[in-house]
Amino acid sequence: MALYDLIGNEYDTTRRADPAIVEMLVGFLKPAPEGCYVDFACGTANYTSALQRIAGHWSGIDVATKMLNEAHLKAPSLNFVQADISQLPYQSQCFHGGMCTLAMHHFDDIPKAVAEMYRVLLPSSPLVIFTAAPEQLRNYWLCDYFPEMMRKSWEHMPNLQYLNSALQGSGFQEIRVVPFDVTASLQDFFLYSGKYHPEMYLNAQVRNGISSFRNFCGEQELSEGLASLQRDIESGAIAQRIQQSQRPDGDYCFVVASKPAG
Repeated sequence: MALYDLIGNEYDTTRRADPAIVEMLVGFLKPAPEGCYVDFACGTANYTSALQRIAGHWSGIDVATKMLNEAHLKAPSLNFVQADISQLPYQSQCFHGGMCTLAMHHFDDIPKAVAEMYRVLLPSSPLVIFTAAPEQLRNYWLCDYFPEMMRKSWEHMPNLQYLNSALQGSGFQEIRVVPFDVTASLQDFFLYSGKYHPEMYLNAQVRNGISSFRNFCGEQELSEGLASLQRDIESGAIAQRIQQSQRPDGDYCFVVASKPAG
């Protein structure tokens, strides 16, 4: 069973479209009212539905049944399809743009997935990927408390060189990386969303919506890590760890590419 089928109905309890991320996605995609767009690995359609309310006709594709059930309830007017990213059920050149948020690390064959994304986009169309690079994850202060979980997490993340190679190999051009820093007001509770609110990780409901905790964190590491984190929160020592984790290349990043004109 897919990981996100296990998370299923609990996902939207802590996961929602963050306004700052939505704003950046809109800036990169520039959706037109009559354009057709696709969200690759859309999950419960948090960002799909947020973008649809702004502009464009949106479709979403995901492999997880429970996620899509939630997506249908949330946005019944959108077109959702259950399928594998490596075999998209769309005709070639049918979308004016596409996005993929925090999902690249779940794809078994990234070059094939990117090639399929390229195939279904129209010429001169943008692709926007929101992800975290392994080198970014290595700087998270979470590494001090859950080292094995974080190691497994960054090992599953495609590095930017590999992702760039896959994009170029599929034909994408004008590839650029735009850093994204987690802020204290972030509303989508993904892995490092608690950077400035470490107490969030003491909440099991928050952890249940984060794939790294669900997939990579053993019971002993979780118990010991939470105890250590709680001590540092109570003593104030966590503030220094947060300060030391600051890096100029951001906590996450947008990888923006364009399919060239025909």
